[in-house]
Amino acid sequence: MNVAVNLVQTGLYKYIRHPVYMAILFVQGGIVLLLFDWLIGLGFCLCAVALHALTKEEEKGLLQQFGTQYEEYLNRTGRLFPKLN
Repeated sequence: MNVAVNLVQTGLYKYIRHPVYMAILFVQGGIVLLLFDWLIGLGFCLCAVALHALTKEEEKGLLQQFGTQYEEYLNRTGRLFPKLN
């Protein structure tokens, strides 16, 4: 069964490629600041590294799937924060 898949480029995806991961990092960062615990801070750092690696792998697959359309999207948007052009 073939399913048509489109590259979403509207809403938050117009500005950043991974808004859900950005939200996770903001919430975790707030928890670190609220509790100010080194162990929670270490967990935040490990999560940030893991999410960075995950986004790079996801983007490789999306680049293979969508080709130049995704390459243009990469150049236009930021990974976790909007690009300042």
